Amino acid sequence: EELTSYIKQVLMSKNTKKLLAEIEETKQNTTEPNNLVDIIKSIPFIVDFTKNQVLLQKELAADLLDTQEKYIKKIKNINKHLGKTETIEVFTNEQIIKLDSVNLTDMEPLKKIEKLLKNSLSQAAKVIGDFESQFSDTLGFNINPQLEGKLTKYRRPSYTPTVKQANKGMTELEKYAKDLAKDTGIAIEQYSKDLKNFSVKSKALKAFQKLLKSIANDAKSEKINLTDITKRLEQAITEYSILFQAIITENAEDLNVILTKPDNIDFSNLALESFNQKHGDLINNISFESVIKQQEEKKKELSCGKCGAKIVWKQEDYNDMLAVNVLKVRCENNHEETIIGFDSEDDEKDEEPIEVKCAKCGSEALTPSAIDLFSKGKLIVTATCPKKHHTEFTIKS
Repeated sequence: EELTSYIKQVLMSKNTKKLLAEIEETKQNTTEPNNLVDIIKSIPFIVDFTKNQVLLQKELAADLLDTQEKYIKKIKNINKHLGKTETIEVFTNEQIIKLDSVNLTDMEPLKKIEKLLKNSLSQAAKVIGDFESQFSDTLGFNINPQLEGKLTKYRRPSYTPTVKQANKGMTELEKYAKDLAKDTGIAIEQYSKDLKNFSVKSKALKAFQKLLKSIANDAKSEKINLTDITKRLEQAITEYSILFQAIITENAEDLNVILTKPDNIDFSNLALESFNQKHGDLINNISFESVIKQQEEKKKELSCGKCGAKIVWKQEDYNDMLAVNVLKVRCENNHEETIIGFDSEDDEKDEEPIEVKCAKCGSEALTPSAIDLFSKGKLIVTATCPKKHHTEFTIKS
């Protein structure tokens, strides 16, 4: 009964299992022999019964040592997947419980081993969970929604695994740590794809997507560990921040015209966790009244009839003989043109203001929802009506 209770808690080797089977068979044949053959067959084992029992206790002691050594290898593998050699503490040679032989009536050494394994198991579950949580918070969605529930039991104080159960648990955690890098790569890849519909488009965003795709590919192919992923994500967002801030600075004059508080736009210290929030602040900073005003100005703005360039000089006159207005203009490419019969600026003052409505349903309740910062050579503000229809307004091309 003591032996049965003990072996249920230990991960046995093949040698131990074979020896245990022989002892059990001897016991069965001597207590309840089916025939004379069983009795004769058991004689050698009966002679060596005590010897085999002592050997079994030594084998069990060796199994416990082997389990602890394999446990250490699993911890090192998890640390390798995480990318930090000392993330989960590896117990030292002095901490390992070494026995020459187990005493089936003394469970104290077994309890010490269980406690040692339990502590490492709990620590590993916490570290893996923290990594998953960190990436999920950063990307804005769970990388592995089921993982937290699976890890929780290992961290509970009430969880008291046997040596066998703790070994199985660490094997599971080793697999979770290995799979987490791949799962994170898949999540980053999806995040990069979702940025195609991001509310703030720019050339910086395209460069950022390429960086994310590279990280995702390396993570999925297990070329980088979880710490490497973290570092490269931080580098990618830093590069994006620099590129995007340069675009903001370069086009500040055009942006200032449509922003309520231009001085509030600062992307110099951007983090992936605040990525959506910071860009949302930019959208909320857009003054739609200023967008409308720009459309009105654009309606009045003349362009060169030859090349479409902006008019940089003009001179108005009135022809009494023809009774029409005459306008001489010159574009930024030095093309000159005379326009006969144009509306004077005095006449334009009497024009009705431009009506800005949803292109699909005619709703006038439009709210800025996106901006394209010259990703295709134009500054475009997109507004959305209550029915989620989108209307684009080109501010500058």
